[in-house]
Amino acid sequence: MANPEHLAKLKEGVKAWNEWKKTQKIDFVADLSKEYLSGAKLHKANLRYANLSETDLSGSDLCGSALTRAKLSKTNLGGSNLTKTIFVHTDLSGANLSKANLRMANLISSDLSETDLSEANLIGANLKDANLANANLRKADLRETDLHGVNLNGASLIGADLTTVDFETVILNNTNFINAKLDFTIISDAVIIKALLKACQFDSYFLLNSKIVEKLNRLLIGNKATANKIIREIEFEPINCTQYCRHTKKFVYLHNNGGVSWLQDNE
Repeated sequence: MANPEHLAKLKEGVKAWNEWKKTQKIDFVADLSKEYLSGAKLHKANLRYANLSETDLSGSDLCGSALTRAKLSKTNLGGSNLTKTIFVHTDLSGANLSKANLRMANLISSDLSETDLSEANLIGANLKDANLANANLRKADLRETDLHGVNLNGASLIGADLTTVDFETVILNNTNFINAKLDFTIISDAVIIKALLKACQFDSYFLLNSKIVEKLNRLLIGNKATANKIIREIEFEPINCTQYCRHTKKFVYLHNNGGVSWLQDNE
């Protein structure tokens, strides 16, 4: 349970809270865990290192707040305003972030494993090196999101909008992309194994340093075994997508029946 003194100070308002925090050590842990703070107005609050695990913050305003290295495991942030909030190295494992506004939020190296991010707004968010293993991102908006080095093992991206996302060095093992929008997506130096890509929308899908091994190993796009990305055992049906292979400098069209056609030779 929360520390009564810490909770009382928070309820005095953000200005009083931030002034009080300045008197504490930089790594001071304010205990605000397992409390009901739904709808709280915490705009630009200094909550670094705070323990907010299992606290109900649904519908709260934490826009621009600092939660670096805070603990929010199993915290309810559903429908909250988290625009430009800083979550660097933050524990959000198992948290509820469904329908939350995380536009331009900083989530670098945070733990979002098994987190519910369904229908969340993550436009322009920085998720570099974050752990999203087994996270629910169904119908989430990830346009222009930085996903460099993200772990998406077992994550569900059903119906998610991933337009212009760069999946550089991302791990996509058993990731579900059914009905996802992947227009102008770049997947560079990633490892993609047993991903579900049924009914996806692809347009200008770029493959960098890539080798694709189709289910029956009949299709090889790339330059020998020096390519860094392996895509295998992927269900392409029933998608149609145009891809550009920089190794061969050719466009290739993957038909929904698994066939392949070379469309253009730019050499």
